[in-house]
Amino acid sequence: MPLSEDAYWAEEGARAARRGLRWDANPFLKRENMPAATGDSPPEWARKHDAWQRGFDGDEPSLPTVAWAQVSPSRSAELRAAFDLS
Repeated sequence: MPLSEDAYWAEEGARAARRGLRWDANPFLKRENMPAATGDSPPEWARKHDAWQRGFDGDEPSLPTVAWAQVSPSRSAELRAAFDLS
């Protein structure tokens, strides 16, 4: 998974924390985002889950902002569409 996707999920986790959501708002805990449903390998799923959790926990305060800023607007839109995020 490219760094930009890790940073994307970390930023989504941080955004959830800022909105006051709970840890179980992690989208990778939903049945439809589990490896059996998506076809992701368990390590790939864990990487996405953990990136979101790190952002939520505030463990990477500078990485999401810096890395996310490097994602082009078209790639940002592509990622949001791919993961059905607004």
